[in-house]
This record gives sequence, structure tokens and C-alpha cells, in this order.
Amino acid sequence: MKRLPRLGAACLLGCLSTPGIADERVVDTVMSAYRDGTATGEIRVADTQRAIEIQRRVIAGLIPLFGVIVGYKAALTSAAAQARFGAAGPVMGVLLAGMLHPQGTVFELAGGVDLWLEADLLLRVGDASINQAQSPAEFAGALDAVIPFVEVPDHLAGRHASLDAAALTAINAGARLGVAGSAVDMGPGLDWVALLGRLRVSVTDGEGRVLALGRGDAALGHPLTALQWVRDQLLARGQRLRVGDLVSVGALAPPLVPVAGQVYRVIYAGLGAHPLVVLVGFR
Repeated sequence: MKRLPRLGAACLLGCLSTPGIADERVVDTVMSAYRDGTATGEIRVADTQRAIEIQRRVIAGLIPLFGVIVGYKAALTSAAAQARFGAAGPVMGVLLAGMLHPQGTVFELAGGVDLWLEADLLLRVGDASINQAQSPAEFAGALDAVIPFVEVPDHLAGRHASLDAAALTAINAGARLGVAGSAVDMGPGLDWVALLGRLRVSVTDGEGRVLALGRGDAALGHPLTALQWVRDQLLARGQRLRVGDLVSVGALAPPLVPVAGQVYRVIYAGLGAHPLVVLVGFR
């Protein structure tokens, strides 16, 4: 992965006397972190609505670098993640085309500020009726594919700086990189509500040692619940899910700090007759 071009020096963050000036400095600093790997340090955002507006402006700046919007991500979908960030619930980010990479991609650890590895899952919208869906069966019926997904988020603040939920929202929920595996067609005849709920994942290193284990119900109790949460967030903002949109449901296993020189195997069991494997390496 090539290092993104440098934007400029990071700005000092904080709640200044004029909110617009403070927000502009947050946007500039986040963009610097994405472009040149400069840690933002601790970010202070007054409230959720301002965090959402900052995120909107950050995404506008990222589109020339990463391409068009292809979907959304739910972050902090487990109790452990919410406790770590002092959050009362999940936060949402936006996925751009250039953030998704093919099987076997090797990322440069120096290409980000504070990269992590998370066993995740993408659900692909197949029907616009998802915007009116109420039951798990209706949500499942409005999807056309489930895709194993290993996200490599970037917390941007740096390993020793803390982020709260508003700050995480402002940095687009850390969305930066990820590897998508082969799509599994969600055709009729199978109980996808049950299959997604029973999904099991494991993360191993190059020697086969198990580093993390997880389950489908780690994401708000069920991947479809995380999907519904994202849908509802968009509706509240006057937006809708569209056919082809991807929704990342959040980490299904404890996140890991990747190590240079290592290739990780993330194994998904329960989505078909055979386990699915996603490979991602770091240098």
C-alpha cells in the first residue's frame, strides 16, 4: 500500500471559542492523519451532531483519495468495545471504494497511524425494501450477499491517545482499509437469520496459532441487528440504503494489533458447506 501524499502539518485540537474554527481544525488534522500518517492526538468534539458534521466534511475530503461511497460501517457493536471508548452505543462510519482490497493484500504498517485487525462481515443490499424492513427475516430477504471481511481500521489518534465516541465518529469510525473475501449468494431456501447468528470466526497467524475467536452474535447480538442500526441511523439523517450498498456489522472477535512480516488467516465457518478463509498480510 503506497503512502498517501502529505497535506500539511497537523493542527492543534480543542474546543476553541468559535465552534466553526475548532471544527475546521479537527477536519484539517484528521485529513493530515489520513494523508501522511501524522497522529491527531486527542480530539475534542462538543457533541454528536458536530461530530457527524465533521465526519461529513472528512468524507468529502477522502473521496478524491479513496473513491466513491460504497457502504457504511457500524463500530463499537460489542459491549467490550463500547466500554473501551466510554460509549453508550455504536457509532457509524462510511466505506469508500478504495478502502476495500482483494484477498491476500499485504499492507504497510507505516501506511497508517494506529492500524488494527478485526474479523468483520459485510452484508450487501439487494433490494430497496430494506428501508422499510422490520423483522430479521425481512432484513435478510432484502440482502443478496454476505461477504467475509477483515477490516484494518486506523484509530488515527495514536496508540497512547484516547478517543471517545464523538471523536471516533469525527474520524469516520476509523475506516481506512480492509480485505473482502468471496461473496456468498444469499439465495432462497436457507434460513439466513439462523446462519448469520450461528456464524463462527477464528483468526490465526502464519503458524496456525489461534489468536482470536468470535461469533456472529458479537455484533449487537446479531449481524442483522447491526444492519438495522445502520439503516436507522441513515434514515434519521434523511438518507436511505441503496441496492449494492455494503454494510460492515462490526468486529466479531477481539481486535488485534498486526505485526510486520505476519500473514493472518481469518476463517469463517457456517456460511456454506466449507469454511471461508480471508488472508491479509503486513510488512
